[in-house]
Amino acid sequence: MSRDFHQFEQSFWNKTGEQYHQGFGAVTIQVVNPVLEAINAAKSARLLDVACGPGYVTAVAQQYGLHVVGVDFSTEMIALAK
Repeated sequence: MSRDFHQFEQSFWNKTGEQYHQGFGAVTIQVVNPVLEAINAAKSARLLDVACGPGYVTAVAQQYGLHVVGVDFSTEMIALAK
């Protein structure tokens, strides 16, 4: 990935995290339970949520009893996830 593209993407997501959450959060959260069920998420399993965004999957996975870590290159998304 070129450095320019990386900076463009990171800058975009750092500026639009709240808008993403407001615009897509309610829709996105609807798929979290089916996704965790599809992967047979077992209590005490480990899950790495890459590009976790506002942390929808991370939060629900924790409620399932999974040991989960969410990572994202956008500081805005991580702030929302917290």
